[in-house]
Amino acid sequence: MIFSGIFSVLACAAGNVRNKWMQVCMVINCIYAAGAVGIAGMIAYGMF
Repeated sequence: MIFSGIFSVLACAAGNVRNKWMQVCMVINCIYAAGAVGIAGMIAYGMF
């Protein structure tokens, strides 16, 4: 999930794609990436 968020940001920046669908996909993938980082952090600190 983290790599998906990073890839979508890099693909959007490298391709200069500015249509609405790419922006929506990028936002969703960034939310997934942020969630994955949060879950990984909680696992690392023993909250799960």
